[in-house]
Formats: sequence, structure tokens, C-alpha cells
Amino acid sequence: VLRVTDDGVGFSNGAELRQGLGFHIMNYRAQLIGGRLEIDSPKRGGTRVSCYLPNKALQSRKKETPGQGSQGKSQRHWRP
Repeated sequence: VLRVTDDGVGFSNGAELRQGLGFHIMNYRAQLIGGRLEIDSPKRGGTRVSCYLPNKALQSRKKETPGQGSQGKSQRHWRP
């Protein structure tokens, strides 16, 4: 789990977060590596973004040596 939290005012958990591009882009990137994204606001306030990654994705990344995956090419993914 990769988790980022802040201590701001947060938001209502019933609020529609998916109107902008931020959530969609982060969710898309999580799905590319077999993960899932959750965004919520704890009762005490703030915002929590959690990205859950499957063990198999983590294991395959550990086997690569630094720089092995890119071989000098960009691995950016873009879908309109």
C-alpha cells in the first residue's frame, strides 16, 4: 500500500470527487500496474489517498535491475 495523507479540512465522503482529471489520471496509472486507488476523508479531517498494489506487481519489479526496464526508451502510457 502506498498512502498519502494530509491534515486539511477534508471533504464529505458523499462528495463527487471524480469530476476533475486528477482522480482519473491517478486511478488509470494504478490500474496499469494492476492496482486500485481509494480516496477518502477520515472523520478527524484531512484527505487520504491509498494505492493498493498486488504482490505480483511488486515481485516482478524487484527482479529488474535499475534501468533494465526502460532500455533507454520512455515507457509513458497515454490514452485519450
